[in-house]
Formats: sequence, structure tokens, C-alpha cells
Amino acid sequence: MAVLSIIFSILQFRKNKTGLAIAGLILGILGLIASAAIGAFIILTFSLFSGKPELKYPEIEKSIVLIKTSAIYLNNDGIRFKSPGGGSGVIFNEEGSRIFVITNRHVIDCLYTYSCSQMINQTISVMLHTGEILPVIKSYIAPNKIDLTILEVQANKGSNYSIASITKEGSDLDLVYAIGYPAFVINAREYSRSSGRITGFRELITETGSKFKVIDSNAFIDFGSSGGGLFDSKGNLIGITTWGDRLSNAYAISISGLADLSTFKSCQNGAFYTDEGCAELCEGVLEDDLTCSLPCTDFYCRMEEIKGEMTPAAKMEV
Repeated sequence: MAVLSIIFSILQFRKNKTGLAIAGLILGILGLIASAAIGAFIILTFSLFSGKPELKYPEIEKSIVLIKTSAIYLNNDGIRFKSPGGGSGVIFNEEGSRIFVITNRHVIDCLYTYSCSQMINQTISVMLHTGEILPVIKSYIAPNKIDLTILEVQANKGSNYSIASITKEGSDLDLVYAIGYPAFVINAREYSRSSGRITGFRELITETGSKFKVIDSNAFIDFGSSGGGLFDSKGNLIGITTWGDRLSNAYAISISGLADLSTFKSCQNGAFYTDEGCAELCEGVLEDDLTCSLPCTDFYCRMEEIKGEMTPAAKMEV
């Protein structure tokens, strides 16, 4: 239509009909401007909501680990139960032969979900992208009930991994990647990378009154991806994927909004972290001071008190 208007204007100029020629020229120019704007809008919309661009920094994938846990707990009724589980994590630091993985607290801690009362024992390991399994030496829990924890891992000489770089989150509509190990079938995991856009930010508050930042995106995650990484288009870690919903929305705890990582709390071997402090691993009774009292099992503990009827005389003496 714009081209036809310009042709009409040229013809009117040749016929010395200046008024019609100018009107046609104006309509043609306006038509070209409108067409360009519509084309730009279509291209932008297509780039935002269709297609999944490839991550330009494949080394980042080597920072993603699969976390495996095995523990025995007592539930709130005092019944023992075994709780195998796991999720995903991101290697974000190293010191000598030790590497440090950040993940969600609910990935390793049954107590965080309130489905158990105390821990009897627990083992945690991480699996690198190569399939190499490494032991976790110690866990560090985020303060104020924020759903994050750091795992200290003993690496082997020659272990193949990379360290994710941390940066502040971007802005709405920025391209992001969610990377993790969602559950595929029973006893099997599948490496997954999905792309999307940041759709918003929010500030949540814990039960203790502490605030933390969350990044909303449509980079969908599935069950088992908890603790995985949310990366920007440059491959920088900006959040830890924590929740998802059935509408393909995903929510990640922002790295930039975290308190100093030195505030994370840990317990010595033979103890586990609770909101009241470090408690002893215990198969008996966990006392109010978080120490363990084992059931009495020696000779005298098995004795029963002798009970009998008192004679009238004995009653008088008493």
C-alpha cells in the first residue's frame, strides 16, 4: 500500500496536481514507517517467545552436579524410616582439593520439610558430569530458614569440573538458562537445559522475618532440578532454581540477594543442624539440650519392680 501511494504521488506530480501528489507522498511515507514498526515488533516477539537459543558457554555445564543422599530418620511418631533422595547443585568455588557446591536445603535435609523429627545417620555424595562420584565432607546451612545449603566436597586429582562465576541478576525479558538433573524414571536422572526469559522479581520473607530475593522466569524446571543453576546469557550464575508450577513458571533464589556466605552454619561430624542448634545423631531419645540419650540396656535396666499386697501390720508401720 505504501509503494502504491508513492507511485500515485509521482503520477500526480507529472500531471501538475501538486496537492494530490503531496498527499500521496505523505501517505506512502507513513505507510513505510508503519510497515517497519510492525516488522520490528514481529521479529522481537518471535525472538522472545519462540525458539531456544543455545548456551554459548558449554563449560558452564561442567559446574552442574547431581546430588545423592541416603539417610535414616525418625518421624514424628518415633518410627524409623529410610529416606533416599537428591537433586542438583552448582560448583561455585574451590580451595585446593576441596570444591564447594550450592544447592537447596530441602535437597539434603528432611527436617526442613518437617516430615521427620531427628536424624540417625546420613551420607551425601555428588556426581560430576563425567559420572565420577565424590564424597561430601561437610554441609553448611543458610541462616534464617532460607532454602539454601553449601556442600564441601573432596575432589580427586584429575576430576573434571568447572567453577561457575556469580553475578547480579539482570532485568525483565533477559535470556536465562535453567540447568539441572530432573528425575526421568525411577533410579535414573537426565541432564536438562531449558531457556526462557526473566518475567519478574519478588521479595519473600521467611518465618524468622528475613527477606530474600527471587527471580521469576519461564525457563521451566522439573522435579529433581531443585538446587540447579539459573544462568544469564553470558553463562554467569544468577540464581538457584528452587520451585516450579504446572504453568511452566520457575522460581530461583537470587544469588545477589544472599547474605554473606560466611554466615552459613555447620555442625561437627556426628551431629546435624536444627533450627535450635547442632544436635547429636541419635537413635535414642533426643533431649531438650540436643544430646542423645540411648535406651537403657544393661542388667538392672531389664529388672522389674516387685509389687505385692501389704499386710495390715505393715500398713500400720508405714
